[in-house]
Amino acid sequence: MARASSPTTAGGPPRRAGQVTGVDISAPLLDRARSLTDGRELPHVGYVLADAQLHPFPAGVYDVVLSRGGVMFFADHIAAFTNIARGVRPGGRLALLCPRPGAPDGEERAALGRLAALAGQDRPVQGELAAAMASLSEPSRIREVLAGAGFADVDVSGVTRRSCWGRDAPDAVDFYLSRTPGLTVPDATRQEMAAVLRPYESGRGVLLGAGVWIVTARRP
Repeated sequence: MARASSPTTAGGPPRRAGQVTGVDISAPLLDRARSLTDGRELPHVGYVLADAQLHPFPAGVYDVVLSRGGVMFFADHIAAFTNIARGVRPGGRLALLCPRPGAPDGEERAALGRLAALAGQDRPVQGELAAAMASLSEPSRIREVLAGAGFADVDVSGVTRRSCWGRDAPDAVDFYLSRTPGLTVPDATRQEMAAVLRPYESGRGVLLGAGVWIVTARRP
């Protein structure tokens, strides 16, 4: 979440300044974010360990709310976005990414399906996690939630981009298996799984084409 201000500097034009607050329920994720943030270069960036569905954000101060693939996991979507909306000034903006159902012949769906089969799974994502991942995958549901939370001008646009799954094939296999706590596979199976992902290795990591929804809205 970000808010901006325009202090005036002596002898010169107004200088744009602001504040960025990262909010997440995961302490390890925030620790990682802090380790990647240079406090000297980015003193206006801070982090809060909290559930955004319940956190008492200051009212009407934020200009922009951004989320990349996290809002699907709220226990109550409308309650969460209503709480977030309270912190957004009138005219403020919301922009987020949600998973889009994969095309039957899509690159990511095909690769993950093969990994699931090797790992002895029925599908790449199981149980409650699968349900949460799909909870905002339909545009009609996204519009219903945001309108119910008080947002207007909701736009949902589908795009396909390459997402990074790891530094290399073995790292991507580790990440894939970490999504199912308690799942272990023999070393030979890990090697087979890495072979599935090796064709997708690049200088920027293991990249798989996947569909997402880009969602924007405005606080009236």
